[in-house]
Order: sequence, then structure tokens, then C-alpha cells
Amino acid sequence: MYSHYNLTSNIGYRDGKVPRKFFQEDGFYSTSNSLDNLYQRDNERRTINQLLNLDSNSDAGHLTAKGDFVYAFQQLATFHYVNSAPQWASFNGGNWNELEISVRDLADSTSSNLEVYTGVYGTTTLRNANNFQKTPLFLHTINGNNLMPVPQLFWKIIYNRQNVICRDVSDRITWFNNKMKRQKHNTEL
Repeated sequence: MYSHYNLTSNIGYRDGKVPRKFFQEDGFYSTSNSLDNLYQRDNERRTINQLLNLDSNSDAGHLTAKGDFVYAFQQLATFHYVNSAPQWASFNGGNWNELEISVRDLADSTSSNLEVYTGVYGTTTLRNANNFQKTPLFLHTINGNNLMPVPQLFWKIIYNRQNVICRDVSDRITWFNNKMKRQKHNTEL
């Protein structure tokens, strides 16, 4: 899963008074439980304790941050669960938040319009406290069904079209070109 958006060089003028709101469900995740309920600290702890016998919790971490948009309607549009993934609370409010602020500062201080891609990869595994087996973590498990994996990695790519440091030569790489043609053909079927 990933998100892609354009971060304007005018981000320094964003509406800073837009209140945070609750995330909205879009039917992206098929579960009989409310996602708001699954993100409740007690339910998260219960699930993680069930999997690992540990005591931790996560947040619904934005892929595309509220603060990366100028206008209130844009900021409010980021509060959908499809634009989130389970993220450890300490990471969400720590290093990830610092990265988001730094990217906004870069756009503002260099007067650059940036393309930003943000996504997740893999599923976090931790050792179970009882049997020491690596156990994949999910926000919710019910009757053997695992819902909403806790990502192993969060990633962010920041691209400034004005600062190209090398020419694109991918069309000269035969194996890459053939793979791209096959992918294009498969998506057109």
C-alpha cells in the first residue's frame, strides 16, 4: 500500500487551524468490527498480548499527512483509514513526525513543489514471550483470521522534478524494458 501526492512550495501558508478529526471507514478493510474499535488501546493491547504476551500499542499512522496540505478540505480528506496503517505510537510521534516536518520545511525553504510517495512494506514480527517464535503482528485477529498487518517498514520518497541528477536510461535496459511492457500488457487485460 502507498500514497502519492504533490507537496506545494506554498506549504508554509497552510491553514494551521484545521482541527484533527476521527478517521473514516471506507470499506477498504473487510471486518465485522469497527476500525475505530480495533484502534482502541485496550483492543490493541489485547490482540498483541494474545500474539506475543507483550504490552504495546499503535496509532493509525497517516501515509499522507494532514499537515502536508494548504487548505482545510485537503487536510480533512487525509482522515480515512485507507490512508493509514498501524504505526507504533512512539514512532508516529517521534521520528516519523520529524521526517514529515523536515519534508515540509524543505518544500517551504527551497520554494520547491515536491512529489511525495509514502508507503509500507512487510509485516512486523516479534518473538512471543512464551515460546520465542517469531510472530507476525496484526491489529486484530479473530478465529484465525488476521486483519490489518502492522507494517515492518514505513517508507517515503521525496522527488523534486527540478533537480534531476542523471538522465533516464531505463529504455536502454532490455530486461527492464521487457518487464515493463509485460506489466503494461497485463494491466490492460
